[in-house]
Amino acid sequence: MSVHVTFPAALILDARVSHARRDRSFGRVEAVVELVVKPCAGQPARLFRIRTNVPATSDGTMRRRLLESAVRLMRSAPSVTGRAAA
Repeated sequence: MSVHVTFPAALILDARVSHARRDRSFGRVEAVVELVVKPCAGQPARLFRIRTNVPATSDGTMRRRLLESAVRLMRSAPSVTGRAAA
């Protein structure tokens, strides 16, 4: 399934969720999210794997919440946004 999400200087071409598991002790679901990202125009797409977690009970589908969490993490990644590491 293709997901087209944009954020500053990057385009998410595809996203997949795998290895999802529920941590009952903390009430969260963690998973590996694979994002195919085109950082800037003229650059090749790159594959990023991000381990993320979200609350087990919340609004929206689990997949969407995991993808949104991964995109938020990607926004802070200097290798994607071109910002210097803090």
